Amino acid sequence: MLNESRPAAGQAGAARGAKRAAAWAAEPRLHAASGAAAARLLKPELQVCVFCRNNKEAVALYTTHILKGPDGRVLCPVLRRYTCPLCGASGDNAHTIKYCPLSKVPPPPASRPPPRSARDGLSGKKLR
Repeated sequence: MLNESRPAAGQAGAARGAKRAAAWAAEPRLHAASGAAAARLLKPELQVCVFCRNNKEAVALYTTHILKGPDGRVLCPVLRRYTCPLCGASGDNAHTIKYCPLSKVPPPPASRPPPRSARDGLSGKKLR
């Protein structure tokens, strides 16, 4: 005997799938974020001073402040005390020699491939 009050198996599965899809769409859009972006959304922002961290200061020190504020002023107490030997800047405009506007050597770019000649010398094979 067939129970007519229950939908067929295919119809029941489709109904469950529709409910699941609706619930998924109603959730916050975290599923659309990339892995790194999702990690930023889920973890609280940790304030870290990259200047102190790169100079091997203690974690207890470099997690208490950030290098620069949103307005570009130097906030790091270690860098603020430093006086540039080339231009004498310190405090709000403090910087190292590497980033001094009077320095003859420009700061390194974010990422640039090595010159062609250097790349050729790294192959390990002798050219004829």
